[in-house]
Amino acid sequence: MKIENIRIGFGAIGCALKFKKKTIQRFDGTLEYYKMLWTLVRNPAISHIMLLQKSDWDDLNDLEKIEFDPRGVLFDPYSEEEGFNRASVTPGKHEDTQLSPNYKNFYEHFKDKHNLDTAILFTGMGYFTNNSIPNFLGAVRIKNHKTRVQWVTYNYCSPLIHFLNMTRIPWYKVALDPRYVKDVFRMRDTMNVPKEIISQYTQDCTWESVDSYEGNEWEVDTETVKHVKLQATGIEKLARIGENLYNPADDRPIKFLLPIMQSKYGQGAGYDDRLEMLKEWVFKYDTDKEVEIYGKWSDDVIKGYEDWFKGMLHHEEVDKKLRQTRYTLVKGIRDNWSTGKWADTLAAGVVPFMVPEYDTKYSVVPKDHFIRVKSPEDLYKKMTYLDENPEKRIKLVKGLQYKLLKDAKSGIFVYDILNKSFERTNVDIRLPLEMDETKLRKQKSKSLF
Repeated sequence: MKIENIRIGFGAIGCALKFKKKTIQRFDGTLEYYKMLWTLVRNPAISHIMLLQKSDWDDLNDLEKIEFDPRGVLFDPYSEEEGFNRASVTPGKHEDTQLSPNYKNFYEHFKDKHNLDTAILFTGMGYFTNNSIPNFLGAVRIKNHKTRVQWVTYNYCSPLIHFLNMTRIPWYKVALDPRYVKDVFRMRDTMNVPKEIISQYTQDCTWESVDSYEGNEWEVDTETVKHVKLQATGIEKLARIGENLYNPADDRPIKFLLPIMQSKYGQGAGYDDRLEMLKEWVFKYDTDKEVEIYGKWSDDVIKGYEDWFKGMLHHEEVDKKLRQTRYTLVKGIRDNWSTGKWADTLAAGVVPFMVPEYDTKYSVVPKDHFIRVKSPEDLYKKMTYLDENPEKRIKLVKGLQYKLLKDAKSGIFVYDILNKSFERTNVDIRLPLEMDETKLRKQKSKSLF
């Protein structure tokens, strides 16, 4: 069992990592990447974290780097490795993306360095494709052609996936968005399958991929089936790390607010699952149009309902609004799942009522809990009751905050989640449930004064 000098790879397959606070958003996953890594660099048993993805780390000044990574365990190969940078893994000028072997350079440069014990990887839209390695497998739809990949896939997937394939290090996929989860992952050339998918829902999945580069060039339908567990872990509290809990007894003039995004933004008018939910649960009953809805919505989708929609705000501005709010209604992008929305709103001091199809595995609260509502009538009846008995609302929220979020601010719950994943998948790593923020990272630039 390895309990010290643990070396971890970290990244997001399919998209860049962000460290500049002004660029970080809750809706696109960048906040969760940031919070997870912020927590990992503070574990005393972790001595080295290598970024496996491109990022804006080098845009931070020395003080910002020390603030994020006080112990100095984080290593960015794209800015801190001599003779290596972003251009090292991208096609040369006028070079065909499909024919360029440069994506292999990440592995070739680092294969004998760093000796990682495991990797923790999120996934983004750039990885939502069957193929990540260009000019390798046979194309499924075009006979006698090899697979082609888009530029974003080459740039943000190919180097990392090849590195995983060649090193075979055990890695864990973190999935906070059900849109990036499938019953069957047909990731044809991701040969090194994740040990487990750390998530907010439990189910068995399959992963279809070839097993090696050798013997599979030009091939079609040589994938084998592997079994991967999608595991509910409580990871939805990730965005609450380092954040305060707010008192429900504070003045809350806003009765009902919904921070909710369009289900499939940018696809034009037509059926939208979340809009249908709003029609059933909100518009039909809110005749005075008092409910406030914040999020990204297409104008043609909300036509006729514009009065309720207040536009898109940064998550910090939404949180300020929530701290003035008494109630919200939580619905996920996919039925049955849990999400981070209940934690974000509860932390703000809001009662997070849940629709019947939310968290049907009852990982957050029991099946018959008060915040689970069976119908719109049940929702409005409960809000009226709590408004007539505000002390009941305050007691309800404080109780849930203590039970569900008391360990969220420190972030130590992340170590417990990872330890349980390591144990379930027979990876002999154990993280202590403590943090070390000793300032050891050195400033590289010299002071002018």
